[in-house]
Amino acid sequence: MIQLTKNQLLIAGTLTVVALAFTWGLRTQPIAVDLATIEHGDLFVTVNEEGVSRIREIYTVSAPISGLVRRLSLKVGDRVQKAKTIVAVLEPIAPAFQDERSISVLRANVKSAQAALALSHAELSRVQADYDYAKADFQRTARLYKKRILSRKLYDKAAASKKMAQAAIDAAKANVEVRSKELESIEVKLIQPGKRKKKIQLKESCCLSILAPVTGRVLSLKHKSEKVVTAGTPLLEIGNDHELEIVVDLMSADAVKIKKGASATIDGWGGQQALMAVVRHIEPAGFTKVSALGIEEQRVKTVLDLVKTPEHAKRLGHDFRVFVHIKIWEGTDLLLTPLSALFRKGNDWVVFTVQDKRAVLKKIQIDHRNQDFAHVIKGLKKGDRVILHPSDNIKEGTLINDRALTQ
Repeated sequence: MIQLTKNQLLIAGTLTVVALAFTWGLRTQPIAVDLATIEHGDLFVTVNEEGVSRIREIYTVSAPISGLVRRLSLKVGDRVQKAKTIVAVLEPIAPAFQDERSISVLRANVKSAQAALALSHAELSRVQADYDYAKADFQRTARLYKKRILSRKLYDKAAASKKMAQAAIDAAKANVEVRSKELESIEVKLIQPGKRKKKIQLKESCCLSILAPVTGRVLSLKHKSEKVVTAGTPLLEIGNDHELEIVVDLMSADAVKIKKGASATIDGWGGQQALMAVVRHIEPAGFTKVSALGIEEQRVKTVLDLVKTPEHAKRLGHDFRVFVHIKIWEGTDLLLTPLSALFRKGNDWVVFTVQDKRAVLKKIQIDHRNQDFAHVIKGLKKGDRVILHPSDNIKEGTLINDRALTQ
């Protein structure tokens, strides 16, 4: 029998420990993964896109005529009442500057008009004298006619002369009025800018008040300060903030999948609860929109109506950003797998399942899917466990470990 010394036993023990450690190091270590269990559930497929809220009917108040619009007293957000609230006031435009030649011509025309007026006054004085003479002659003739001294013919002639003299006075007075207005018309043309404010402030009837066309709120002011505008110039926008709709620009490929009346949910608007909506209108024509990456995309404008606006959602206003989820398909009691478990192998969809703590590659067939789950129609059954987000280190037969159990 071989007898080992104490040193030999110590060396042998050390070698044994090193051999065991080396063997343990060569043993394959399991990879920690996240697992999910295949279950039945409901699946909703939606088209998701960013949109904006919009007041359904926006009224643009424009200047009906050219003029000077006074500084608007309204502010954005102010409430206005239909046909009662004055939203803008227009007054006549100040006259343009006259050049020196035009002023000289007008001043000469003023003097000519003044002379014509003086002539008409002189004519009025002449016919007034003729009338006085004809009147006195008629009175004398009338007295003599009553005494039967003069004939009826002379009496009628005196009466006619008086009427003709009266008519001449009326014509002369009318001529004076005409010449006076002609002079006033020419003098008005000499008015230069800045010489009419006091007259307008004393006589407000010269101005045009524009009333609100609808009850609602002021959404925007196109011109806040006083300025000269032409007919048709937009002044402000008014809308009823209680009548909101949602507008979203969908990709044309997604728009063809949506039907009028499709249900939708609205979130990301700032509130904690999602809002319900339905598709009201899908425009028949698309348009080109350049994305943030500089890619041209064909978009289709789609309009949705809110089914019911809760009290807390009334803070939603015009042109607020929202996120729209429009339902295009739904199914119930379907076999579902998390989308994060799927990956491609060639043209097939595959997943890694777990059997006896080892990864098993399985080819499956799916139908509809959304951003979270996919409907499995072949390759998996209820209760199967699949690996989520499988890395490149996982192969067929790889030893795995459930990360949830190790934490």
